[in-house]
Amino acid sequence: MSRSDCLRWFERNYPRRTLVKSACTFCTFHSNEAWRRMRDKDPASWKEAVEFDRAIRGGFKGNRGQIFLHRDLVPLDQVDLSTEADRHHGDLFGNECEGMC
Repeated sequence: MSRSDCLRWFERNYPRRTLVKSACTFCTFHSNEAWRRMRDKDPASWKEAVEFDRAIRGGFKGNRGQIFLHRDLVPLDQVDLSTEADRHHGDLFGNECEGMC
């Protein structure tokens, strides 16, 4: 079966479920959405990823500098995973200044 065959099979057999992208718990290609979902809905995996991120900080033989899982190059448990909507909560005008003050 190809990947598209698997997707069609899943849609046919589980029409009300969402199939999320699979990846290792500590995949460096996770989007902020995937990290948020893990943090909020799978605390055990989030803890594992945070611990792994901490463990690799010192790098590996031949590597210079620190290593991080997240593209912002900060510890995973310190990354701002808020959405644009979260950051503008309560801001009715989208933080847009019209210069009317």
